[in-house]
Amino acid sequence: MHFKKKISVFILGMLIFHSAKSTTWVTVSSGYWNSPSVWSSGVVPPHSSSDTFHIKHPIIITSSLAFNSNALFQIDSFGGICGHYTVTCSTGARIIKFGILELDSLLIPGGMVNCYPPGQVILTWAAIIWNSGALNSYGSSLAVGPWFNCVQPAYSFEAGIEEISGGSFSISPNPLTFQTTLTFSEEQKNILVKITDVLGKEIRTINFSGKELIIEKGEMGKGIYFVEITSSPSLFFLEGGRKPQYGKLIIQ
Repeated sequence: MHFKKKISVFILGMLIFHSAKSTTWVTVSSGYWNSPSVWSSGVVPPHSSSDTFHIKHPIIITSSLAFNSNALFQIDSFGGICGHYTVTCSTGARIIKFGILELDSLLIPGGMVNCYPPGQVILTWAAIIWNSGALNSYGSSLAVGPWFNCVQPAYSFEAGIEEISGGSFSISPNPLTFQTTLTFSEEQKNILVKITDVLGKEIRTINFSGKELIIEKGEMGKGIYFVEITSSPSLFFLEGGRKPQYGKLIIQ
């Protein structure tokens, strides 16, 4: 009897340990959240969890989503989430958006939501932030009030998520290993080139004049970074500033 009790306690401990482990969910096709064919595991993920989600495709949600402590929800540049529901980002959870996020409402009771271009954010109702919650927009458009429609399979995120560069500059090679070159279509004078990581931390700021700027990898590790082009502070008020332009930099 004592031996059986030990086995029961061991099995219960293993079940608790297993349930506490975080799962990574990755999309493999466009479709509905509740379709198994959308996910690499062939299993539909929960609507409330502390898991990691990698949204590479346009996905329509059919109920509200809640991301709890330690959850990471990342929307790639060509992915997105659309649905007339609410997404909650609780304390300790993170949402990182590159593609499109279209919802009725976004609740942030302590979590952190960082929005990057090229995709847009549309909320038909509001973003409500309280406690230590944060909603940061790093050049991503954010609108409250407009109505949107989600229709699969015709629905596509291709419109409106093209990289914002205005055709004025290119980055090559990209991805890079050691260095890359920022090439402008015309000569630049006193511009500010800012590089940030996916969490919005400023990595490097360069005052530049010319047509080609070489960017060394330096202390930057592997991952995705963003390049923002604006007026140099010394010219911002004299010239009224320039509309920021953005590009994505990938380091292998």
